[in-house]
Amino acid sequence: MPFEPAGLTDPIGRRITYLRLSILESCNLRCTYCRPGEDAGVAALPPAMEVGEIVRLATLFVSLGVRKVRLTGGEPTLHAGLVAIVHALAALEPRPPLLALTTNGVLLPRLARPLAEAGLSQVNVSLDATTRESFRAMTGRDRLDAVRSGIDAALAAGFSRVKINAVILAGQNEDQVVPLALLARDLPVDVRFIEYMPMPGVSARPEKHLSAAEIERRLAEQFTLEETPKEIDAGPARMVSVRGFQGRIGLISPFSVKFCSDCNRLRVTARGALRLCLLGGGEADLLGPIRRGLSDEELAGIVREALRGKAEQHPFESAREAVLPCATPMWAVGG
Repeated sequence: MPFEPAGLTDPIGRRITYLRLSILESCNLRCTYCRPGEDAGVAALPPAMEVGEIVRLATLFVSLGVRKVRLTGGEPTLHAGLVAIVHALAALEPRPPLLALTTNGVLLPRLARPLAEAGLSQVNVSLDATTRESFRAMTGRDRLDAVRSGIDAALAAGFSRVKINAVILAGQNEDQVVPLALLARDLPVDVRFIEYMPMPGVSARPEKHLSAAEIERRLAEQFTLEETPKEIDAGPARMVSVRGFQGRIGLISPFSVKFCSDCNRLRVTARGALRLCLLGGGEADLLGPIRRGLSDEELAGIVREALRGKAEQHPFESAREAVLPCATPMWAVGG
């Protein structure tokens, strides 16, 4: 197949403009919905991909029309080459208009400014609780102060946008919905609430699922919510504003209100596999072909062939039926 850097379109016409690129599996937290304590052995796994391989994959997808690259993990700030990766991606021609990072924020106090200076555009910080006790219960670590300092450092570094991602589990951190939302009042951040997804590699607990509609109902009891228009290249969050808030509130509902029709993304796992959908759809190895010396044209052919298998929507109608049959766990897919 001739190399055609003209863009990627799936079988139903969705244009692929967003790549989530996981760069390692290690993490310094043990969040109950992602990597519970019994999986602590993977904490020290070295990155499966070299820095040059990560940069090459990102470069390939940018040449194929990707406009937004998000680096994920595991916890990407644990990667010794993170600043170098960001610097290399920011120097690409064409440069991705949006270069972002998802992090737990623990190491942001010392990394926020170097990452901004290297060319990072935006940062998402995972924060599921505002109290020390609840934070420790959710993450297995007493690092709330570090994360809050990381958010402050990200704001001081001047990123174009700082977002907070919160996973709400029924019976666990439900009482944190309003306190987390108030962060958007006190700080110029977007706070996004995400439905719990029972993923492989963890003790899946579908009874912990709390719908975005229920979260919104609880927010509406406290605040007057006003819908805001969706931005170009935006992710799946439905955003609302509250009068007097510096930031906005978002709701992400992979099960209760599917957003598959607007899907514009692909994922590459920490092991170098192309993944068509977080909630299923299979994988295609890219790292092996890179190491065998395949050209960019040949790699593009693998991507295009795999993209033919991207489904119109994920097959699950509720979290209770979706203990997801995926061989790659959340911390390798990158969320």
